[in-house]
Amino acid sequence: MSALADDRRGVAVGSPIEDQAATLRRLVARAEPPRADRPVLLRRDGAPVIAIASGKGGVGKSTISVNVAIAIHGTRPAVLVDGDLGTANADVLCGLAPSRRLDAELFRPGGPDLDSLRMETPWGFGLIPGAAGVAHAPQLDARQRHDLIGALRGLGGPGDAVLIDLGAGIGAPVVEAVAASDLGVIVTTAEPAALADAYALIKCVTRHRGDPRPLRIGLVVNMVDTRAIGRAAHERIDRVCQRFLGGSMPLIGLVRRDKHVAYSVRRREPLLACHPRGPAARDLRALAAMIAAIAPRIGRSTTEGALP
Repeated sequence: MSALADDRRGVAVGSPIEDQAATLRRLVARAEPPRADRPVLLRRDGAPVIAIASGKGGVGKSTISVNVAIAIHGTRPAVLVDGDLGTANADVLCGLAPSRRLDAELFRPGGPDLDSLRMETPWGFGLIPGAAGVAHAPQLDARQRHDLIGALRGLGGPGDAVLIDLGAGIGAPVVEAVAASDLGVIVTTAEPAALADAYALIKCVTRHRGDPRPLRIGLVVNMVDTRAIGRAAHERIDRVCQRFLGGSMPLIGLVRRDKHVAYSVRRREPLLACHPRGPAARDLRALAAMIAAIAPRIGRSTTEGALP
């Protein structure tokens, strides 16, 4: 059995956070240097950027993003960027009414000024509202997407955390943001269509980044009825990743189905604020602890030569 397979077995929900984080860091450390004709990854100091994405809509990605931001902010300053370029809703989930959104800065000469959009939420983390109902916002060209990623890297300091709640699907803004992040969190459910779309996103990110293995990405299975169902869903994606992409897909979190999630959405108040002791809330805090344990040690990576 390969070393990667041995490490995959070590990533088990329920083991100590430190052990799981150490396993994921070993996977990251084994990334091979890119070929000379591929973009060069360079390290620099700064807040780790955690990109939260999904291949399919409706899997609870934005709910996870908002609540993870709350939990992470309990230990360090955090900012959540709603990176959805057309149907953003993180502000709705927080019960906020922004006066300016991301589309106001997307086409700004020299790149967007994200700090000018920042709102403080009642739960401490900063929120940069995404674009909503603007048809041309998703149609960024390569230079504009590059400028947006550069602006995301400029947020926060070394002790902070920057989370991006990306739109669903495999469009260029999503794929490029996940590929450029310090940690990509792919959210899925155990449904076959969601698993297929999650794998499609992982494949697109892996190929865009130029690394033959899906490293610096972890899977979260949301709305599981039992942990066994969640683990089985992860194993399905992991087997396909090993067979066709050449590497394992670590499992970094399972979030159980919880009726209080729908209640919190209707109330426009995050789950950790209105029902912090339920099963999903406990799972979200565990997921946030895992992300916080991994992301600072990965560091900031920038991609040069990725644009024409």
